[in-house]
Amino acid sequence: MALSLSMKWIGLKAAQTAYRTAGRRIDSELKKKLSAAARVVVKDAKPRAPRRTGALRKSISFNVLRGGNVVLGPTKFYGIFAEAGTVNQPARPFLGPAIEATQEQVFDLIGQSFNVV
Repeated sequence: MALSLSMKWIGLKAAQTAYRTAGRRIDSELKKKLSAAARVVVKDAKPRAPRRTGALRKSISFNVLRGGNVVLGPTKFYGIFAEAGTVNQPARPFLGPAIEATQEQVFDLIGQSFNVV
């Protein structure tokens, strides 16, 4: 005697669509929050950056990438030399202190994104 079992998923298509839509909404909201958090750090870092011509300060920016990664810092190649120093030049950190100073605000902004759904 063989036993036969069949199942029918009712509303599976609607559930899949809702899941995809929620995922996009969460990604969009997280990107907004990451951008807001990065803006806070950039705003704090610019006045801390050494100023000779102002080019280093102007080059400090951010980019939010897929997967929730944020690239933040100066686009001028010599920014790392100012931040970390060299054999002949003492460090004049600006990005590290800005991240430390804004850490609480950043965590608050990013934490808000988890209240979306």
